[in-house]
Amino acid sequence: MEGTSRFSNSPWLTRVVPIAILIFTVVAAFYQLSESPSVWYDEGFFEQAAMNLASHGEQVIQLVPGHYLSSWSVSAGYPLIAPIALMFKLFGVSVWNARAVPATYIVLFVLTAYVFVRREFGVLSATIVALLLATFPLLYGNGKSVLGEVPALFYFALMLLALQWLEQSRYKNNLAAFLTGMFAGLSFAAKFTFMLVPAALGVVALIRGRTLVRELPIKNWVLGASGFLLSFGVWVLLQFQPGDSVSTVLAFFANPYDYGTTALSEMMLQNLLRFVTEITPLYMLVLFAIWTISIALRKRKDVYVSTAELVSFSFTVLVLLAYLRTPGWYRYFFPAMVVSLLYFPQSLSVVWSAFQTNISFLSRLRWLPYVGLTLLILIQGYQLGWHSYVAMYYGDTRTAALTEYFSHVPPTESIFLYNVPEIAVFLPTTDFAQYLNPHVNQGFGADELPLIAHGIPTMIIVNAESYEIEKNVFSAYSVKDHVVHYVVLVRKPK
Repeated sequence: MEGTSRFSNSPWLTRVVPIAILIFTVVAAFYQLSESPSVWYDEGFFEQAAMNLASHGEQVIQLVPGHYLSSWSVSAGYPLIAPIALMFKLFGVSVWNARAVPATYIVLFVLTAYVFVRREFGVLSATIVALLLATFPLLYGNGKSVLGEVPALFYFALMLLALQWLEQSRYKNNLAAFLTGMFAGLSFAAKFTFMLVPAALGVVALIRGRTLVRELPIKNWVLGASGFLLSFGVWVLLQFQPGDSVSTVLAFFANPYDYGTTALSEMMLQNLLRFVTEITPLYMLVLFAIWTISIALRKRKDVYVSTAELVSFSFTVLVLLAYLRTPGWYRYFFPAMVVSLLYFPQSLSVVWSAFQTNISFLSRLRWLPYVGLTLLILIQGYQLGWHSYVAMYYGDTRTAALTEYFSHVPPTESIFLYNVPEIAVFLPTTDFAQYLNPHVNQGFGADELPLIAHGIPTMIIVNAESYEIEKNVFSAYSVKDHVVHYVVLVRKPK
């Protein structure tokens, strides 16, 4: 792709455009940060873990004051939670302070991706990739919320940079070896999905076995493993408590939604069909197909494919395979989609060049891929601004309404959160109990439910939909208020 541009080395492309993209990304990441997207269920777990890490140094979830649940089932770890805990400690507990961390990770990821692609393929490819990422609505839909995917992508991109550095040193650079392992471990620790990163590294180690045996010193194998174990070890210390069951943890990781064999087969088939029946999965399929073809074409011509690209490709394949066994939510293949975007412009260039070689009249249409990429960037930008998940909430005031309501609740109230962990960040007190039911096979805090039956908490917060289904659970309480889509219950007079 670099060879087709006359201005790849112009100051305008190498300096002005990257700075403009960076400014755009900062604005998009922080715009209406508290409201867009709306505060939701999963964020509550990570925010609560950060609140407890900030207040008493443990990454745990409070069930009742003094009784805590370890964060073994929380799918994000300390690379996300620890910086949020620091924000809470320095500036106080709020949605904005929590979300400032993942928003910053968005900016850091786009910047790191630009640097990596520029070193891998050149400035033009890097600029196009940065534009694709900066306008990609899903990056903000998943990245502005308190979730682990984008922090994990940032550390994954750093791992690719370190691996690129290691390969360019013919695997002799000690620091690059250590950093490759450390950043792989940090990506794993940031989000459970990225436990596939070590597997991807293992696959590529087998593919490049002869080269690595010949060129990678034993010392650097040890340094890489040490870097990984350092990051991994911190994750284990913070994520788990002494009483956690190893068998329970492994069973949850293997089948988090507790599907039987028949249900799992049906779900996998449905998810496969999504790649040809739904727009976002189809976009993923196109990105992956073009990338796959470009690798095949280069291998056929004996063009070297970097170790970093092979790791990225292996990781993408593993993520897509893992996605098939999930309920089909797009964020489960979101990391694969973003990684595929890093290689899309260069892959498209390789495939288009092959077409031009075999179809003579296409040689006069060298500009066509650039038109297509420009249109894609414009479409993504339009969606980001007006027709995306985050755009739906640009004018929303739900966070403001919840903040205002709970600011008037007396700190002396004894509060029970009924499966609404996201509300904890708004409360004026830490004197709360809660019941959590994130998966069909999980019911954390079930031992605390008799508190409701006996009318002990003075106030209960419950989702309005759950309240309508389970009114009999709250017979000792009456409705006081409706706030956004939550019901506030107070104890009936005896």
